[in-house]
Amino acid sequence: MGARHLVSEVGPVKTQTLSQFYGQNFEQHLAVQHEACIREGILAWCRHISPKVKWVHGRFSCWKCHASRSQQVAQVVGDACADYVGQFTTGQALTEEAKSYTGRFQFSDLEKQQVRMLDACALNGGVALLSLELRKDPAHPERWDSAWGYHRRFCVPWSQVPWRSAGGGKGVGIDELEGWEMRGQLYLKRFLPTNGDR
Repeated sequence: MGARHLVSEVGPVKTQTLSQFYGQNFEQHLAVQHEACIREGILAWCRHISPKVKWVHGRFSCWKCHASRSQQVAQVVGDACADYVGQFTTGQALTEEAKSYTGRFQFSDLEKQQVRMLDACALNGGVALLSLELRKDPAHPERWDSAWGYHRRFCVPWSQVPWRSAGGGKGVGIDELEGWEMRGQLYLKRFLPTNGDR
């Protein structure tokens, strides 16, 4: 089954995949949280690094009406960096990668440059974080309580991600991420280094 697309707000002939749509919603949620952390003195600054994209033509089937139409879709070009860089008010650098996925997240879905940035930040005294929005997996509805809604959001230090190897390679899901759920607006407060960490 081919990728589904949504018409974006930037124009009637440009589209984005559903994964891009969900990813942008998650990034908007994080942007609000980052702004709150700056106001509360947790972050000194934070910047979102958008990937370079180009618009390419193609024919796609509308995921609502299934009508075939000629539209444009955003295609990422070049190496993708970590989504966010910043600095805590205690001086440590922040590198954060954010992903929105259905079911389990696979390590192989990270770009090499993203892994290198997270590794370098963690190894040199910074705070490297992996933020995940895991959406409800229709194949395993029993793993979701109705109170959780359609997705659950987590943030875990890069060096502590509890990867688990399976047939498709190492990955992580809601079972392994218990205890790292985002709670409240200031989710980065728990990662604020103390003076002794400098």
